[in-house]
Order: sequence, then structure tokens, then C-alpha cells
Amino acid sequence: MALGACDRVSFSKRLRQARERRQFTQAQLAERAGFKECAISRFETGGCNPSLRNFEKLRNALGVTADSLLGVPRVSDRKGRLVLCINNLPEKDCRLIERIVVRLGEP
Repeated sequence: MALGACDRVSFSKRLRQARERRQFTQAQLAERAGFKECAISRFETGGCNPSLRNFEKLRNALGVTADSLLGVPRVSDRKGRLVLCINNLPEKDCRLIERIVVRLGEP
């Protein structure tokens, strides 16, 4: 199972950022993950997405969590958990919650 097309741009950007934070070249990451350098280039430009198995190889080689590469926000606090819950609601429910929150914040 590969990442969906809608995730390509943001995933590729996060992958590049994670590699650069570790000061790896594409060749170094490729070697650590067991890929050819051109595969890393394709992942970082959004030309293709890794399979789940290859995603795990990249994650392990970079020493990062899957959530960080996928852009999943941390939910260690109550507000973060609420945001995740709201994101899964239909648009009309989100608008209703927005109106409620705005009213709660009014003096």
C-alpha cells in the first residue's frame, strides 16, 4: 500500500526536511535505507511515493516516527485531541462547532 496522491507534496517535503535535519545527503539516506539514490530523489520530488514497507525503511533510516513523516499532529494534550476529532467530522458539523466556540469566547 503506497501513500495516496493527495499526500505526495507534503510527504515529500517532510521527507526532505527530515533528511536535511540529520545532515544526510540523498546518497547517504539511500545507503542507510537500502535504496538507490534516484529513489530518494523521486520520493522527495513527489514523483512517486514509497510502499508501506519502503516507508518503514525510510523512517528507520532517519530515526523518526511515522507520524512525523506523515504530518500527524501530536495529540498529547486535550486541545490536540479535539482538533483530530473535529477534523473527522462533516463540514456542517465543523461550522456548528466553530459558531459555538466563537460564542463561548465572547465577553
